[in-house]
Amino acid sequence: MSTTNSTRQPKPAGLTRHQIALATRIVRNEIAKQGSHIRIAVAQLHPGVVHQSNTGHTCNSGTLLRVTMIGSFPHGKVAPTPGGDGTVRAEVVEANPSTGQECLIGVKTGRVQPPKGATRLVSMGQHAASRARAITASAVQTTITLNDYGATFAPPPANASPPLTVQQAWAQFIQSSTVGSGGTAIPSGTTAQLGLFTFAVGPSSGCGTTNCNKLIVQNGTAYSALNQLAYGYSYQSTCVSGNDIHPLPPSPCTQWWFIDANTGHMIVGMEQFRAAS
Repeated sequence: MSTTNSTRQPKPAGLTRHQIALATRIVRNEIAKQGSHIRIAVAQLHPGVVHQSNTGHTCNSGTLLRVTMIGSFPHGKVAPTPGGDGTVRAEVVEANPSTGQECLIGVKTGRVQPPKGATRLVSMGQHAASRARAITASAVQTTITLNDYGATFAPPPANASPPLTVQQAWAQFIQSSTVGSGGTAIPSGTTAQLGLFTFAVGPSSGCGTTNCNKLIVQNGTAYSALNQLAYGYSYQSTCVSGNDIHPLPPSPCTQWWFIDANTGHMIVGMEQFRAAS
């Protein structure tokens, strides 16, 4: 398992509501992206920094938010230890306690217990998604503007009848993005809608000779998706923007996952920030 670049041992400390929200977001993203079965999830603060990151982001504030998730991870396996196996039993994420930006991700095998003094985020006997209510998709009624750069989710045709149901598309996405099959039920608290998804990349004049080969070009704009029939899965979260040097304050947002309604292939995952009031 990767460890933080610090020799000091974790020192349990109380978490603020904001830090609990950031930790919960990390857990929910793990469930949504990888179909992992999270039995217990806890979080705690501890002193340390991460200079050698495996996520592309460092954490230099001197305090880390550690999120420990215990369960089964169908996408993860490591080289077995002598007398043991390589089955991943826990995932440990070190993150910036102010922004939630993940800076180090490690795994544990063998018998794993939640660290003492940590704040419990999730406690369940089965995968959170497996206990979720049956979710059906409603049609988008008015166009949703997702960002200022040309990402929208518009009403579908009145006769739209995709070959996959909202549950089948989600299950296809989960199964194709993991090794083996994880929990494929849509996580509770998720809203699902059917609509036409558009994602603009930028002016086609910047494509050069080959850069737009896999894009859709129309009226001088290049798109990675243009009026693509898709299911949009969304839930409320806390998001950050800016960068590691100049992060902006965390703010409420909507986390979206757009999945092709015909194939179950993921189109994109993105965050929709709420307009300033």
